[in-house]
Amino acid sequence: MQTTHEGQVEVVVVRLKSVRDTDVVRRVFQEMTAELKQFPDALSSVMLCRSRLSENDWAFFLHHARSPGTGETVIGQKLAEALRSAGLVHRREWTPCLVHDAGS
Repeated sequence: MQTTHEGQVEVVVVRLKSVRDTDVVRRVFQEMTAELKQFPDALSSVMLCRSRLSENDWAFFLHHARSPGTGETVIGQKLAEALRSAGLVHRREWTPCLVHDAGS
């Protein structure tokens, strides 16, 4: 396990008003990843997850290889805005502290 303070993980969580809105979440994810292809250095990875307990809860994990600085990122802001019509949105930025590479 190594200590690190590199990068940033931005988490955008949405609780959908209706399960029928899952198509909105998937569409936003596809649009965002297509747009990111134009800016390959913007993010290291993007992951979309659904809660195992609630079909209405979804989370986007945006991993920035380098910390974009303090405060909100443009990508995170755009993502939150795109999801607000579908439900309640919560955003947070996280700084990695410990990393374990399972391959090491």
